[in-house]
Amino acid sequence: MNSHSRVKQYDCSVCYQAFTYKESRDKHMKKHQQHQKCGECDEEFLYAKTLKKHMRGHSGEKPFKCSECQKEFMFHNNLQTHMERHTALARPHPCPKCDRGFYFKSNLNKHVRKHTTPRPHPCPKCDRGFYFKSNLNKHMEGHTAPSPMPKV
Repeated sequence: MNSHSRVKQYDCSVCYQAFTYKESRDKHMKKHQQHQKCGECDEEFLYAKTLKKHMRGHSGEKPFKCSECQKEFMFHNNLQTHMERHTALARPHPCPKCDRGFYFKSNLNKHVRKHTTPRPHPCPKCDRGFYFKSNLNKHMEGHTAPSPMPKV
């Protein structure tokens, strides 16, 4: 007997959709349950575990730690991808200016800029320069942040 001829004896009590298997109906019923709502941005999630993962983006929590270099990650799959870098033997993209190598050509291209002069993003408030605009922006926050109270 194939599944098309089986009796659909399990009905959804909300929308009355019929299912052949109780497990299928039970999984379907979760769609009708109250969604889990994020208290930070009001986004809704069907499952509490999905909300928990989402909340890491707001809190910055990084519960997954690399056993090799102690780098932390928000998600397990990011840790797994990172761990592949520790186990790979060769870094296929060597820097022509120094002894560093990179797994990704894009990372090599960013690195090579460090060997160029001048630094293309100078700070307008001091004599420092930066290779990347994002680093200059982070540096600028230090110029606008209030200085800490002196220790007595």
